[in-house]
Parts: sequence; C-alpha cells; structure tokens
Amino acid sequence: MSSVTQAEIELDHTPLTFGRYRGQTPDEISEHDPAYLVWMFDTVKNRPTCSRTLRDNCAADKEYIKRHGEPL
Repeated sequence: MSSVTQAEIELDHTPLTFGRYRGQTPDEISEHDPAYLVWMFDTVKNRPTCSRTLRDNCAADKEYIKRHGEPL
C-alpha cells in the first residue's frame, strides 16, 4: 500500500480547466460521479486529471454502485 503524496493531494483538489465538470475538483466529482472520474483518468492522457489513488477509489465505488445500485 502506498501513501498519498502532497502532489497527489494538490492534484485532487485542483479545479479542472476542461470538460463537463470544469471548475470542480476531482475530489468533488468523485462524490457524485465516480464513473466519470475513472473514465477521465483512463482517457485523458495529455493533462493531469487526478491521482491514481482517487481513480482507484472511484473504480471501487463505481463497481459497488453497479452491483448494489446505491452509493457507499
């Protein structure tokens, strides 16, 4: 298990400058649309979007919602 770095924390709390959720932070987006954050991390290659830790947590949330139909 790796620890989250200060750079990752800052990235997760930096508002996006593009896309559907422009102006919101990845941390905010993870609360209401974890699937979008996973898609964004996996798709957007030329811009930093969020930390791998947040992406992986969102993937787990996405899978939980898929199986149970409700957020954690």
